[in-house]
Amino acid sequence: MALHRDDMEAHRPFRDFIYTSIGNDGSRIIISTSGKPIFADDGTFLGYRGTASDITQLAAARTLLDQRTGALEEAHRLGRIGTWTHRLDTGRTVWSPELYQLLGLEPDAFEPTYEGTEPYFLDDDAARLLKIQKRVLRTSTTEATDIRILHTDGTPRDLAIICKAEISNGRVIGLIGTAQDVTDRKEAERRLEQLAYTDPLTGLANRALYKRKLADLFENPMAEHGQNALYLIDLDRFKEVNDSLGHSTGDSLLIHVAGVLRQELGPQAFIARIGGDEFAVLTNSPNTSVEATTALADRLIAKLSVPVELAEGEACIGATIGIAILPEHGATAEKASRNADLALYMAKEAGRGRAQLFEPMYAEAVDQKLDLGRRLRHAVDSGGLNTHYQPQIDLKTGRVIGFEALLRWSHPERGPISPAEFIPIAETTGLIVDLGHWVLRDACKQMRGWLDAGLPARTISVNVSPAQIWNGDFEKVVATVLADTGLPPELLCLELTENLFVDHTKQKVSTTLAALSKLGIQLALDDFGSGYSSLGYLTRLPFNRLKIDRTFVDGIATVPEKCKLLGGIIALAHGLGMSVVAEGAELAAEVDLLTAFDCDFVQGYVFSRPVAADQAPVVAAGIERGAGSNN
Repeated sequence: MALHRDDMEAHRPFRDFIYTSIGNDGSRIIISTSGKPIFADDGTFLGYRGTASDITQLAAARTLLDQRTGALEEAHRLGRIGTWTHRLDTGRTVWSPELYQLLGLEPDAFEPTYEGTEPYFLDDDAARLLKIQKRVLRTSTTEATDIRILHTDGTPRDLAIICKAEISNGRVIGLIGTAQDVTDRKEAERRLEQLAYTDPLTGLANRALYKRKLADLFENPMAEHGQNALYLIDLDRFKEVNDSLGHSTGDSLLIHVAGVLRQELGPQAFIARIGGDEFAVLTNSPNTSVEATTALADRLIAKLSVPVELAEGEACIGATIGIAILPEHGATAEKASRNADLALYMAKEAGRGRAQLFEPMYAEAVDQKLDLGRRLRHAVDSGGLNTHYQPQIDLKTGRVIGFEALLRWSHPERGPISPAEFIPIAETTGLIVDLGHWVLRDACKQMRGWLDAGLPARTISVNVSPAQIWNGDFEKVVATVLADTGLPPELLCLELTENLFVDHTKQKVSTTLAALSKLGIQLALDDFGSGYSSLGYLTRLPFNRLKIDRTFVDGIATVPEKCKLLGGIIALAHGLGMSVVAEGAELAAEVDLLTAFDCDFVQGYVFSRPVAADQAPVVAAGIERGAGSNN
């Protein structure tokens, strides 16, 4: 039965009917067909007329495109990348689903307008991004930047933004861009920066961040308003505590100091640990007076100078502070830091435990002292030091029983520098330890050389700074020098001053001196009576000699009271089993009185000034010949 037009529903036109066929070579072919039904004039259905196309390659291309599109979408998902567009004609911004997901927002509930997104930006990033977008529209360039936003869960996120101008027919029609969540990378960078710029012990800024902060202060002067002040803080007696109670106690003490500074200065101040026991503080206050600046420093010193109870015991330190007001005391970071350092040096010169504001009128003198310190350091490292020797004479026999080794330094430009000038500089800078060790080794080596040359065995006396005792295991230093030079221990006498016992625990002193005495060397208490004399030192510690300060010897021939005091000191020392050396004798009458008081040994200009090593044996022989002719 023939079909008519009335049956059109059964024979509708068809388009893009796709089927798979097998080619002559056996390969699969994808065919796309389209057609329409054909009817006779009487409406009888005759068949279809249409076209067929081989779309095998097109289908493969579409499949590849779908795969790549899917891969790109997956990459965006894994890389946490969202896209956005903004059209100028409509003023509308469109976000991709991934971008909504990055921010934790729902597409149906949020319209991405500037007003709507602005509250999610941190700091001034919204205004900064808007400025970049305007610049891209104006210049048709592509720019990238990092911003911080708040996720809807309240956590901050870092986004890397790329913004590009969209151009059609040579005309900018809008913006397109991407936003990638780079929070993990940024957090890692921040952790690395924290490690690079934070002192791991105290949590304060470190020296690198301090230098950057100070430089920023001068490079961006408008960033800070009011008056800036730089405080350089140096802890007093910290090394002694560190050496005597241990490094863990030292660490605890530094943490305590950092806590005190935070509490006293508050979050507005910049605080850094710039060295072992050195701190720097930058403050900014409107119209701060000089009085208020120094008052703050005095308050810090008071807070840092009270005894601290630590697990290992009580520790008592102090602080010395140098202050520079900026930019009055320095127009550059380098100059400001240098002038604050000069002020700190002035404070140390004045006795420590105090604050000193930079004073330009003293800068040149301090600069000269610092230069001397640098030259002295160079002399220690590369030569320029030498040792002179002053003979010590036995008053009973007239023989030279030893020499006191005395350091001498010849400045490359100024010539010989008085020890009265360079020794205080060495003490202030800490160089005194290296100087003391140098003299010890040089003197022991020289005495060994004299012995090898066949000269009489004589005692070599070497002055020891308190800092050498507190700079670790001094007894090991002495033992090493004796072993290296081959000097018999009984020929070495170490002279220690009473300053050793000021502000230090007795345990450290007694332990070190006992260890030195065990080596077989002699110990002398130098400059007795000049400062903090205590008979307790003489009875508790293993001293073999007592050296009477020159102030007791000078004038004994004319002042009866001095004679009585001198006689009493000599009798006291003998009663305690110690020999006595009187130094500073310049007159024959003084030598006669010392002999009458039964003093053991004497040294002074009356016999000889300190002389160079090659002259010392000659001078000693002359003294002994003179004594022989007098007998």
